[in-house]
Amino acid sequence: MAISKGDIAAGGTLMIKPVGALCNLKCEYCYYLDTADSVFGGSVRRMSVDTLEHVLGGFLPSAPDQVTIAWQGGEPTLAGLAFFEQAVRIQRTFQRPGQEVSHGLQTNGTLLDEDWCRFLKREKFLVGISIDGSRAMHDRFRKDNAGVATHSKVIAGLKCLRRHGVEHNVLCVLQRENVTSPRHLLEYLVGLGESWLQFIPAVEWETDPETDEPKLSELSPLPEDYGRFLCEVFDLWFEKYRDRVSVRLFDTVLNRMVMGRSTLCILSNSCHGQMTVEHNGDVFGCDHFVDPQWLLGSACRGADRETQAVTQATVQMTVGHQPVQPTQDGDGQAWIDRLDTDRINAFDQYKLNLPAACDRCQWLELCFGGCPKHRPHRGAVPEPTVLCEGYLAFFKHAMLRLQWMAEHLRRGVAIPPPRG
Repeated sequence: MAISKGDIAAGGTLMIKPVGALCNLKCEYCYYLDTADSVFGGSVRRMSVDTLEHVLGGFLPSAPDQVTIAWQGGEPTLAGLAFFEQAVRIQRTFQRPGQEVSHGLQTNGTLLDEDWCRFLKREKFLVGISIDGSRAMHDRFRKDNAGVATHSKVIAGLKCLRRHGVEHNVLCVLQRENVTSPRHLLEYLVGLGESWLQFIPAVEWETDPETDEPKLSELSPLPEDYGRFLCEVFDLWFEKYRDRVSVRLFDTVLNRMVMGRSTLCILSNSCHGQMTVEHNGDVFGCDHFVDPQWLLGSACRGADRETQAVTQATVQMTVGHQPVQPTQDGDGQAWIDRLDTDRINAFDQYKLNLPAACDRCQWLELCFGGCPKHRPHRGAVPEPTVLCEGYLAFFKHAMLRLQWMAEHLRRGVAIPPPRG
């Protein structure tokens, strides 16, 4: 399946890394920290205003009527509040009349204060805040650069968000330790008063020194533990919380069953719905694949190798009384038109390149082989996702109840609440 740059822009989601991999925390399982050195040679710094203008000016004019800008890191708040205030001003300069631009900010929460939260509330940012569970669970792997535990600062940031009424959700990274305590983890997060939860497995790879083959990192959750986690959390959620707590994975599966589409990229049939723009303007298909071989181009200087450019008509709009055009490269093209078509197609095919076991699986339409990063490669064709055993256990365990809920949703009937 060939994907055009217009298809990517039509996804309506742009992830921006305003400080790249820079972070005030040094989480042991972090997949992104080493990109500062391995990809950018240690030269990571805050995105310049000029680069930000190129990014937004080359994207918003041709983007759909509803756009999401996701700010991530590293720790994006290190860019500073003044940077984000300027980003919103620049966004309003380039967005079309009637175009809705929503912002999401994923943060560790340790730097949030009253000024930050007033801004986030005023500009209607949706904030994702990372909490790995209770103090002992969280502080085991999430320490700052000085080795100091961070749980108390995260809770302080969470309380600040609540005081200002900032819409937010909790992202909980599952590692080898907290994944074995599903009921405790869910009860703790719900006990904090949180009702929008994401559980993200920290799947990382290392090289086996004996075989020189990839193997699962010692910090990553074991597939069987991940399966038990999903099953036990689903049981508790279904029995107690299904009417008042959202768990993103469960919502995604229901959305696929009812609406025919996935709202979570790892369970989708394609990776092309989002772009990641680094601090220097480099564009990648996903922040899990920030690697020179997957560089699609740049928001500042076009593609880094010869490409066949797709020319789009320049989009004009009016802000006040001043005509505004998308920012362009020296040859008159917006950066999104200069992305490397061959690499875009190769990246999308990477997701679709499934082993035979996936093609025969009854649950293929619900997981589509999972995230490509989670599939070990020992040849031309990847193996199934390392989490396959966990997904299989969950789908078998929960499917009858998921079908029961899906049937209510198809008929437009509210799902009955838990008894009692």
